[in-house]
Amino acid sequence: MFLRQRLSLLPLSLAAILSAGLALTLTGCGMSGGGSTAATSVNAAVSTTGFGGRVHGGQQAVTGATVKLWAAGTTGASPAGYGANATAIATTTTDSNGNFSFNNTSGVSPCTTGQYLYITSTGGNSGSGTNAQLALMAALPTPCSAATGGTYVFVNELTTVAAVTALQQFMSIAPGGATPWTIGAPSTNLVGLANAFLTTGNLVSIATGQSAASTTSNAISNTVGGVLYTTIVDPDYQKLNTLADILAYCVNSAGGSTCTGLFSDMTPSGATAPTDTIQAMYYVATNPGGLTMPAHGNALGSPSYLCGQYPSSNSPFEPTSTCTGVYDWTISVKLKTTNPSAATVGTAYPASIGIDSQGNVWVGVGTGGAAPFINQFSPLGALNIYGPTTVNLPASTLNLVVGNTSTAYAYTGDTGLAPTYGRPFSLAVDTLDNAFSSSFGPAITPSTAGTSTTMPVGLITEVSSTGLVTPILSGSASGALAIDGNNNIWMNNIPYTARYYFSELLSGNGYTTLNEGGGRLSSTLFNYVMVDGSASQFGIAFSSSTTCTNFLVQRATTTDEATQPLSPTTTPNDLNLPSNCAAYGAVDAANNIWATYGGALNYLNIAAGTAGSGTTATVPVVTTIASSTNTTTTAAGGTGGVDYPAGVAVDGTGKVWTVNRPTSTFTGISEFSVATSGGTTTATALSPSGAGIFGFQSGAISGANGLAIDRSGNLWVMATSGSYLYYIVGAASPVITPMSAAIAAGKLGVRP
Repeated sequence: MFLRQRLSLLPLSLAAILSAGLALTLTGCGMSGGGSTAATSVNAAVSTTGFGGRVHGGQQAVTGATVKLWAAGTTGASPAGYGANATAIATTTTDSNGNFSFNNTSGVSPCTTGQYLYITSTGGNSGSGTNAQLALMAALPTPCSAATGGTYVFVNELTTVAAVTALQQFMSIAPGGATPWTIGAPSTNLVGLANAFLTTGNLVSIATGQSAASTTSNAISNTVGGVLYTTIVDPDYQKLNTLADILAYCVNSAGGSTCTGLFSDMTPSGATAPTDTIQAMYYVATNPGGLTMPAHGNALGSPSYLCGQYPSSNSPFEPTSTCTGVYDWTISVKLKTTNPSAATVGTAYPASIGIDSQGNVWVGVGTGGAAPFINQFSPLGALNIYGPTTVNLPASTLNLVVGNTSTAYAYTGDTGLAPTYGRPFSLAVDTLDNAFSSSFGPAITPSTAGTSTTMPVGLITEVSSTGLVTPILSGSASGALAIDGNNNIWMNNIPYTARYYFSELLSGNGYTTLNEGGGRLSSTLFNYVMVDGSASQFGIAFSSSTTCTNFLVQRATTTDEATQPLSPTTTPNDLNLPSNCAAYGAVDAANNIWATYGGALNYLNIAAGTAGSGTTATVPVVTTIASSTNTTTTAAGGTGGVDYPAGVAVDGTGKVWTVNRPTSTFTGISEFSVATSGGTTTATALSPSGAGIFGFQSGAISGANGLAIDRSGNLWVMATSGSYLYYIVGAASPVITPMSAAIAAGKLGVRP
């Protein structure tokens, strides 16, 4: 193992973080903040000195390299602004020790406040001769500020892997072009760009050029309600090191055939061969399964081949991955939050998840006997809001609308109620970044009813973006919910005789009007509720029995709810499907449904289906994309690794993602590209499959449940096994968050 330079030898200025307004205690991985991140305006030049660093190839200084400071693009419309409009704002060269500085003779740092900065180093000599194919990158996690001039940046293979992985959705390359790579975002997604830059600090320290191991020194701390909470940040550092060692094979050479041979093995079929190591890393990051890259007969595919072929016992970065376990190059980050007593909080038994407009992650926790909470984490994983264990229900009135009849129920209220009645069954975020969570616990009867006719009461808990908690009457025990573009809540509830309804809480007047689910009753509970871009609502209902019968997708609008009686059970606006066990669903840009049931991923084309008439429901065309009911970790899953999918999401370019759970403690992530031609939709797997391979398996995510994509392209999953939050860094196309905002804009499955 090579000797690494100690962190204390290369100090990192923390003033840059503090000036960015991130009031957190940071250790370990350096420039990692925990607060919400928004776009920063560009102001005057920064007067300071000392902005520079060192370029290394492995443990060797790179001399005579051209070093440039870039400001990422922040203009233009979507999607043209992605990977565009970056500006080179300073150029220098490395000296005989690999050192460089961007300060001019006036001592003024060249960047301007708010710019998102990255550094590239090209050419130079790492000890084996001048190498024109050598290219390295480092991204500064926080924007330019008054403290940037005191920042020391170590540029090497690891910082390159971290920068390209985190920023891949905002990056483009041009092999052989005048500008080989560009990072930028449209003006409509500066939040996603800012958070992607921040994420690099969770992967590597730019002060040392080292990846962050899972230790208490690699943590983000934040004080909430007078209590200091600490989140341990555990990136897949072995895979980061392995990728860095692969790049080092070219970087620490004189180039030529040594590099072109490596580049050939890192190039997807049909793509232009890269001309430098940054471009080669981009191809690997954006094709993590390596399905169309050369495997040279390796039964486990290209990733395992690259891992075994290029790093050696003398490679500079350790520890590395065991190549027989490398099926893909996705990078995961595992998060676990504890209180001063070292007890897990915030991530204990997560049950539901949502993303707000700033990239904050809302999680409902409390299964497995843990106390129920609704918590908010920053884009990097710091605990921002820690929900209470009890709430008080004030005196309230709920107007219940059934058909054309409205009845007002008045309640004097109760105190000390559990906010989610046992566990947060479902969670959604409105367009104002307030989180709402329901539970499928028992309905309660308040101490006093203001009418002669009492009605059982359930609660939906609202937690505002500032942490204010408000209980909302839902008319009865409530289950799955979703929020539309007008912030109305669509939910499953049980008002009468154990029948399950699809109802609507109107956002006006503080959610005091409930349109009961006229014509939408079912004998089965709803596991998931969705809203599409045309304001149609869908509920996936399934039986609680082990046979999972009575699978039904139901559709309703506000008009339907106001006019339909309590029967019949189906109308022409409903959607009937074959009986099976439903788990999750998502709506794409064409307002069709991707649903997981029966161990399969299914595509439901509504427009191509048979239209309903009278009391006959519409039957969509159902295509099974991939299926497996395997229950071991050694057998093979279905296409793309699909096996008992427990979550599904559609990203900003229409790709479909699933979370697979062949066992309760094992997880894989599958990805599919989707194409429609002549009315026929096909899906192509982009994730690996095979014996013991269930899609992307970065960091051996354990027992995952649910799936959400943020504005940076990170995929967030909950892990009930071990009480963790995970995210896969930058793998998906960014989406508009929260989902209610995407619905309001009519841009589900579209990049911001």
